[in-house]
Amino acid sequence: MRFISLIAIWATLSFSGKAQIAISTTNIYRDSLALEMDFMRNKTEKRAMAVLGTWSALNITSSLILARNSTGIEKQFHTMNGMWNIVNGGLALSGFLKGKKATISSDAIQAIDKYQKLERTLIFNSGLDLAYIAAGFYLDERGKHETDVKRSEQFRGFGKSLILQGSFLLAFDAIFYSSLRYQSSYFKNVMQIIWLRNGSAGINIRF
Repeated sequence: MRFISLIAIWATLSFSGKAQIAISTTNIYRDSLALEMDFMRNKTEKRAMAVLGTWSALNITSSLILARNSTGIEKQFHTMNGMWNIVNGGLALSGFLKGKKATISSDAIQAIDKYQKLERTLIFNSGLDLAYIAAGFYLDERGKHETDVKRSEQFRGFGKSLILQGSFLLAFDAIFYSSLRYQSSYFKNVMQIIWLRNGSAGINIRF
């Protein structure tokens, strides 16, 4: 079920609005293509932030309920989930608002640069996600050897939460990245076609 959900998210981010990116003419201007790229990237970012925001809201809500009705490792697990997703919620809101204020690219090259910058950010974030997961395993293992019961419960609960949250973020960033990569590859191909058919000078497509 989780695999099917991830596939559904990827499909939503990658293919939603595909009709808008279809290029019907061969004499399209690069500034029009830039607008199209900005539109698709911003739309994908907003959808990604909506997914992150939904995950955050679900975790915070469930944690408030479950932490009150549990003890020990479970209680610490739900507590960390709630605290962690307050940050996720803030990032999702910030990203969504930032998308509304995004400036329009001056040309297709600048629009592609924005894609590549965001892709690099997601690769960096994926490295952080792996660090979160590793830290979670470390805390869980440390808790097993902690003599103080309360500290042991906290280490193990927090560790298990980091493993869960880090795993979700890793999958999220990977799907977000693949969606952007799919779009940017498509637009690069379109730019090549424009260059070949119109002989436009000065198009420097970076791969």
